[in-house]
Amino acid sequence: LSQVLEEAEKTALPTHNHPEGIKGAKAVAHAIWHFRKSNFSENYKECKDEKSKESDDKAMKAFKNIARSYYEDFDTRDYPKGKFDETCMDAVPLSFYLLSQASSFEDAIRLAISHGGDSDTIGAIVGSIAEARFGIPQEMKEKALSYLPDDMKDIWKQFAEISSINSRQ
Repeated sequence: LSQVLEEAEKTALPTHNHPEGIKGAKAVAHAIWHFRKSNFSENYKECKDEKSKESDDKAMKAFKNIARSYYEDFDTRDYPKGKFDETCMDAVPLSFYLLSQASSFEDAIRLAISHGGDSDTIGAIVGSIAEARFGIPQEMKEKALSYLPDDMKDIWKQFAEISSINSRQ
């Protein structure tokens, strides 16, 4: 985790060289790290195994505690639909809130985009955490990849090989 947070800070410095921007980058990285380590179940709603449900409940409770450690009121704030606010101090807590309401990757993306406001930023934040929490459904991944030119597909394949993103899905 310490290495993840250090790298998050490094990546935020060129574009978000402000304490709140760095805090937001670390918060998002921490959430992604948590879900990758907790093996959150993709089939939470359909899960028949009580032990798996308990594990998933613990992972979500831990996520909310992580979110509160950065933004203590993330789950009690008023988030008016359509309000445009691109600042990390508002976009990241909103993203955490929307993710805590989601039941799947697709649901998370739909919640993020339909909320309005700075929806491309919110969608990017929610999507990156939702991928770690739920994985991306294969048919959505294939459809998205079908839009890429061949040279970009080659780069994606190289990245997938070194990052093991296919092993989780």
